[in-house]
Amino acid sequence: MLDKNDKSMVVCICNRLSEFMISQAVANGARTPDDVFRRYHKRRGCSNCTVRLAEAIDRALHQPQTPAE
Repeated sequence: MLDKNDKSMVVCICNRLSEFMISQAVANGARTPDDVFRRYHKRRGCSNCTVRLAEAIDRALHQPQTPAE
């Protein structure tokens, strides 16, 4: 579910999946759009987001990790 405090871009309109939610799914092992859908108990809707979702997964996989303080 989209958190009202989440100000990141919505990537999948049908399922209201945001960039932040996708990065959280990736942190928990998601590597494909279908992994992200499963993580949030969603199904593909119109499939227009597939490319954007894959790009968001790639960004999340390659973003620099900040060391914990």
